[in-house]
This record gives sequence, C-alpha cells and structure tokens, in this order.
Amino acid sequence: MTLARSVAGGPDAEGEGEVPGSLAIHSFELSLPRVTLDDLDRASRHLDEAWLRVRSLSDDTEEVVVLSTCHRVELYVVLRSSLGLKRWSESLPVDRAAWKLRSGREAVRHLFRVAVGLESMVPGEADIRHQVRAAGRGGLSRSPRPILRDLFGRAAQAADLLAPPGSSASSVASLAAERLVARLGPARPRVVVLGAGMAGKRVLESLGPAAELCVVFHDRPPQPALIAKLGARAVPRERLAEELEQADALVCASRATSYCVGPEHLPKGRNLLVVDLGVPRNVDPSVRAIPGLELWDLEDLWRARSRGPAGSSLDLAALEDLVESCTTHLETLLLEPWIATLRRRAEALRRAELSRARSFLGPLAPEQEAAVDQLTRRLVAQLLLGPSERLRNLPLGADGDQLRQFALELLRPRPPAS
Repeated sequence: MTLARSVAGGPDAEGEGEVPGSLAIHSFELSLPRVTLDDLDRASRHLDEAWLRVRSLSDDTEEVVVLSTCHRVELYVVLRSSLGLKRWSESLPVDRAAWKLRSGREAVRHLFRVAVGLESMVPGEADIRHQVRAAGRGGLSRSPRPILRDLFGRAAQAADLLAPPGSSASSVASLAAERLVARLGPARPRVVVLGAGMAGKRVLESLGPAAELCVVFHDRPPQPALIAKLGARAVPRERLAEELEQADALVCASRATSYCVGPEHLPKGRNLLVVDLGVPRNVDPSVRAIPGLELWDLEDLWRARSRGPAGSSLDLAALEDLVESCTTHLETLLLEPWIATLRRRAEALRRAELSRARSFLGPLAPEQEAAVDQLTRRLVAQLLLGPSERLRNLPLGADGDQLRQFALELLRPRPPAS
C-alpha cells in the first residue's frame, strides 16, 4: 500500500474547477550519528521558526507535524503533489543529503518503530511515546480530521499495547544520571536539575537518593509529592546562579527553544559538571572554555549509550500487523477529499434547483424557508450515502481514481438551459 491517492483539490465555492492531484504522507528524518549535534540544533531551531510560518504554505501542503527528540528531528507532511515534496526538500536546513526521506507505508512503519523505542538512543525508551502523542496533537492541518494526528495517536497506542511503560530505567535521563553518579563518586553529589517537565522528572527519579537534589523551574513548580518523596528542593529560575555556587553538577532538561544557560550563569574558579539533554541545546557550547567546567551533551551520551539489542522482548510480528492495519485505515482517510468534493457538487445542485423552484413556490415565510432547506439537505445526505460508500470501495490506484473522477463529473452542475 502506498498511502498516496489522487484527490480532487482546489474547488471554488460552487464545487467547480477541481484539479486532480496526489495526496501522500512523507517524512524527513535527521538524526545522530548521520549528522552532528550542532546540525540537529540548527535544524530544530529552523523548523521551530518555520512552524510559525506554516499557515502561509502553498496549497500543496495539507498537514505538518514536527517531532523532536533527544537525538532526532523529524518532519511529517501530507502533500498534494510531487511539486510540494520538491519544495519541502529544498527548504530543509543543514545538508539536504543528510535527511532520510520516507513515504507512505515506510513512513508509517518508521514512526511506529520510533514510538515503541526501537529507534531510541536507549533501547526500549518509554518516554518517546509521549513525545509522539504530543507532536501529533500539536500538528497543523487544513482538514477538520487531521490524518497525521490520527497516525501519531495510533503509533503511541501501539507503544502502549506492545511495550507498556515500566520504570524510568530505560531513558536518556537514566543514562545521564548513571554516568553522572559514576563520574562524581559514591558521596552524595549536590545536583541542580533545570526543568520540571517529563525529562526533568526522569532525571530526578533516576538520581533518587544517590544525590542531594534541587529543581529549578521556569513557570510551574514540580509536584510537591515528587519533591517530598525524593527529599529535593524546588526554587524559581531566578535562583539558578545562587544554587550553582554550591553544586557539583547541573543537569539541563528544559523545553526552551533558546539557550537558557550561558557563561554568565555559571560559577568561576571551581569544578562543575554540566549535562545538557536539550534539543535545541539548553547550554551555550561556549561554556566549555570556562576553567574547571566539564560539559556533556547528547553527542557524548550517544557515544556512551548501551549497544544491546533494541526491543528484544517486543513482538515484532504484532508491530507489523498494527502498521498494516494503520496503513489500511489511512488509505481510507486519504480518500475523504473525494467524498468532500462529491458533497460539494451535490450541494451546488441542491442550491441551483432551489433557486429555480422559487419561480413557482412564490414568497415563503422564514419558517417555511427553513423547512424546505432542511428537507432538501436531508434528501441529498440520504442520496449520497450509497455513492459515498462506493467511492471508498473502488480499487486503489489509477483505475479507481479514474472511476472516482467519472463519478464527480456526473454531479458537476450544468448551467440551466436558456
């Protein structure tokens, strides 16, 4: 299955002037180790800026979703034409050859593998499903029934079904915590964690009693129950520099889209280990020049990651079944523009006939106008049930598309005879 079907696009208000196009799902992936962390950082910031301009995209683009995790940036699009694919390919930041393009079922399968943790830096990572679900909900779409939101939701559901989340042991945060404790020694180090979101929470849970913890938050403090359980303290962002004066380590796990820690925030003349888990970066790389400061970023953690088999306990056959089921479902959704055009054509006919009928109906009271309008709308809706279902059941591919085009032509409004 290709997840690429022809659709009738660009109708005017009367349902005229559709130009058949091709609606398809594509994804672009940029990830370690194909590129450097600097490349990922630039790409993530670029796509965040492009996100603000997405509403002014050409008519080739139906939907856009950006997925950014600890070692990857991915862009998913639903496009009407190969020209749209070319435009997106040419607009990608960094080296375009470094982006991995997937289309149709291949893009669906890859997203499912990402969601269940098979493509994670730490094999079996559970947090990625939440990022997938959130990315799908945050996507932009011209359609009232976003296809990508459906796809991302189903990928996250597959992870819930096949790889139920357990402890926080399998996560980038746990890897960072493990290395940090090993580096600083057995004594309880004083660790400041910047960020109270999911990643920050995982860092806190992973460090647990092994460290003396302080959480620095931006807007909302972490849950009091978690703070009490870990014996940690929570302070606002304004007290970061003060806390770092006595800290052994700083772990940055903020969702900020710009640097939130620079040389001006860090103490001078003492040893400090800084761990940056952000994409985009949380920490200005120039801090490496500060004497006594050691900075670990996601590239360093990538080199230190476990290289064990990913998903050894995962039912891969069941995963492929879910991918196939989702692909079939999406094929149906990608046909909906045909149905919408059919309805527009029928609505144009309904209004045209009502206009002609006014010559013999005469003046109608408002309640009569409403009754006639409701009656004719219900008649058209009932008459379209069968044709709509048959359009969906036509074979996929060029032959089925041609038959769907013929069906639309049958309902194209004709000007009344003079």
